[in-house]
Amino acid sequence: MKKILFILLLLLLTSCGTKRSSFYELKYNDSSVVVGYDNISIVENDEYIDSYSYYLNKKDEPILSKLVLYVDDLDNKNIYIDNYLLNEGIKETCVSLKGELIDHNGYACLINKTVNKRENYILIYGDILADDINKINRIEVYYDVDNGQ
Repeated sequence: MKKILFILLLLLLTSCGTKRSSFYELKYNDSSVVVGYDNISIVENDEYIDSYSYYLNKKDEPILSKLVLYVDDLDNKNIYIDNYLLNEGIKETCVSLKGELIDHNGYACLINKTVNKRENYILIYGDILADDINKINRIEVYYDVDNGQ
């Protein structure tokens, strides 16, 4: 009986796919995007997305692997990463999200986590030409499909 329960438990654990909540979620202008999980159809006609890339999963579906968003292009400047409102500067955001602050000709912040043995990370950049270099200008979200394969 124990062997059967053990086998059923193993089957259950291996059959469960990665959940959407395991990845970083980016919310803006009533849109929600999860790079590494969502199909590209979610951003194909999104006027606010500057650029994106994708990979084909095991079912040959095009899944987002990269997304670039410029804050100044948005109508509503309320942007969230995993329900954290990015209304502070880069320095404060980096501390709150436990990221790595990069200070080289301006500010940038790197936050990352591992999902399915691959890196899911976000780079938040300031505008080095602006008066306030701590102001968030660009957000890039990646799911490293080359890592772990």
